[in-house]
Amino acid sequence: MIIKMNKYSFLIFHKEYSDFLVRLRDLGVVHIRQNNDTKQVEEIKALLAEQKQIRATIDRMNTMWSSAGITADDLKPVSEYLHVSHDSFSTAQKYIETIATIDTEIETNQKKVNELNQLKGELKIWGDFDPQLLKRLADAGQEIRFWSVPLPQYKPEWEELYGAIIISDARRIASFVTVTPTGMSPKISAEKVDLPMRSLSDIEREISEITEETARLRESLVYLSHDKSVMERHLSELEDVYNMSNALLQGEAMFDDALIVLEGYIPAEQSEDLEKALDTEGYAYTQLEIKETDDVPVKLKNNFFVKVFEPIVKLFSLPNYHEIDPTPFVAPFFMLFFAMCFGDAGYGLFLLILCSIFKVKAKDNLKPVLSLFQWLGGAAAVIGFFSGSFFGIELAKVEALAAVRQFFISSDNMMIIAIAVGLVQIIVAKFVGAYKVKVQKGTRHALSPFAWVIFIIVMLAIVLFGLPQVDLQLPTYVNYILYGIAGCCAVIMLFFNSPGKSIFFNIGSSLWTAYNTASGLLGDSLSYIRLFAIGLTGAILGNVFNTLAISMTDGIPMYVRWLPMLIILLIGHTINFGLAMIGSLVHPVRLIFVEYFNNSDFEGGGQAYAPLKKNSLTQDQ
Repeated sequence: MIIKMNKYSFLIFHKEYSDFLVRLRDLGVVHIRQNNDTKQVEEIKALLAEQKQIRATIDRMNTMWSSAGITADDLKPVSEYLHVSHDSFSTAQKYIETIATIDTEIETNQKKVNELNQLKGELKIWGDFDPQLLKRLADAGQEIRFWSVPLPQYKPEWEELYGAIIISDARRIASFVTVTPTGMSPKISAEKVDLPMRSLSDIEREISEITEETARLRESLVYLSHDKSVMERHLSELEDVYNMSNALLQGEAMFDDALIVLEGYIPAEQSEDLEKALDTEGYAYTQLEIKETDDVPVKLKNNFFVKVFEPIVKLFSLPNYHEIDPTPFVAPFFMLFFAMCFGDAGYGLFLLILCSIFKVKAKDNLKPVLSLFQWLGGAAAVIGFFSGSFFGIELAKVEALAAVRQFFISSDNMMIIAIAVGLVQIIVAKFVGAYKVKVQKGTRHALSPFAWVIFIIVMLAIVLFGLPQVDLQLPTYVNYILYGIAGCCAVIMLFFNSPGKSIFFNIGSSLWTAYNTASGLLGDSLSYIRLFAIGLTGAILGNVFNTLAISMTDGIPMYVRWLPMLIILLIGHTINFGLAMIGSLVHPVRLIFVEYFNNSDFEGGGQAYAPLKKNSLTQDQ
């Protein structure tokens, strides 16, 4: 649910404004109303730019540390790392400078390696030789020159005239040398090649040395990435500075800047403590009425079950303050949809156990996500059991489960259940939408939306009990009552669709609403068939991999057969589990965002409650 907020206006003498904000920050409960866009102020822009740089550095270091695949116990003493010392962790500036120094050297080394590789490519076709040997030969009277020419243009007579020897004819280019007396210039129509005065082995040795140094530099970055606390503290300090600087600019000056008016929001349950603190210190304030146009911050408060599903709603948008928190309605449906799409009890049980194990040592920020998947895995295990699939095994065919076989749901029934669940969610969504209209606009405007909900329920009941498959005959008077209720709802829908408008406008508007509702209800309800289809696909794929593991290893002795069977099962079920996870997350999210939010008239657009307070990392400083 959305916690009730109170709106306050504070009147502060301009000389006390900074001290007042410090006091509000210490209280840590007031969300400052944003009257001015401060992001264009140079000081604020500089703060935001620095925050962005720090966050990017922290993210990079986090990625580097996780990619290294080591623990702090695997690290060497700091003295064994290039450009890193204990002083590198003393301040954020020195931490960043150390990273910059290492990055610069890595970049320089990379350029050197690229240049050396280019030289290596030039020398490779000529082989590994000592350039000094060429100089000694020239001094002794025999000069070796290097040439290249397209292979068809090479002339064999050069071999007699100038002692030409072809070294390589790769890519139809003749690379050859001539051996002539020193001072004699061969008359050859070919391109002379000037080689670097270095041997191939010398260049390869330098490349190896630079590569080794680069590897050590990267190790230094990994060492830096194991402790980012100085960066996190600095980011926390920057956020505190930004929050205070932003708050300073949100006040409105009055009476020649002598007084400053500041507005803010606070949870109603904490208002009394705020008022006591302000009364004690003599600050002037007044509580204001919250208007429908106010952009009130939103703080959600739900029980332990619903709370883990809040990220699903936030993925779309926070509800605005003036509507109903959809999370309690989203939670059970999303869990059920995920379970139906997962379609296998074994996969659900595996997910539950896996998340339970990881949750023991997980960081606090990951525990809510793992709790969410624990619920989803548990639900998938239950629904998967009743749908009759356990790691692709058809439970209905297992003789040991013959006593409970009647509890397994067939594919046909599962499709009907998927549509029925969809209709229930749509009806709940329309009821929530009607209640929202009642809260925002009053009972008169909510008559037609509520009438639509009742009308849909009654008509579904009439159709359901009229089906031959339903062996239940309603008494005649019950049918009359249902038709009477439907008729009353139709009258309300017809004449109260737009209260305050003319009768003709109401009739026209109601007919248009009827068309949209009828067509929308049909299309929306059919969307839920994918719950059945995705779950069935996963179960069938699991069964296919089981069959493959058996058929592809048929005829192999069992003492050998178990290994290829295990490999096929592991690969197959890993692929199927991954596909099931993707499908079971994407499609339920789509049904929530498109079908439920659309039918409940969910607006969203709420801003999170963010009180002015000291960051947790700087509170103890």
